[in-house]
Amino acid sequence: MVIKAMEITLHIEKPIEDQSFFITGKLNFDFNYFIEKIEEGIKQEDNNNYKTNIIGSMTNYKFFLNDPYFQKISMNFIKYFDENLNLPAYKMEDAWGYKVGIFEYTKSHNHRGYCWSGALYLNSHTQTLDFPQFNKKIKPEPGRFVLFPSWIKHECLRQIDEKNPKYGLSFNARFV
Repeated sequence: MVIKAMEITLHIEKPIEDQSFFITGKLNFDFNYFIEKIEEGIKQEDNNNYKTNIIGSMTNYKFFLNDPYFQKISMNFIKYFDENLNLPAYKMEDAWGYKVGIFEYTKSHNHRGYCWSGALYLNSHTQTLDFPQFNKKIKPEPGRFVLFPSWIKHECLRQIDEKNPKYGLSFNARFV
């Protein structure tokens, strides 16, 4: 039996977009509390150091989920969403911390399967969080945050600041 060569008559690749938003701002809180907790979490057996899209040190995905201080902070984001976006019911699903040192980076990725995600920085740093689809770069500063649809790709290029690691928290919410 002879199979003739396949002929492609049309091939289109284009992301299908859901509701899109990109929100940044600042919060003031005890940054050192979270930095100290991250240092503890990255030393635990269940850490995610060099196992995920973050090529650096990372706590497990649920590390901050039940932390009362993180819950208090995340209520600011939840309140904002509830007042300004028309989203179906959701709940916070993951909350982790990370420490990124010299030559470390975050691979280009998204958080598909969740509805929205965020990053919250704990210190100033030169390594930006890049969102090519929005043509935005977020420069870490204490309390600076970004909230975005989970399907949006983002990345951090290799960092070259040898004196100062970058500390932050990331989190995901899932539709109920």
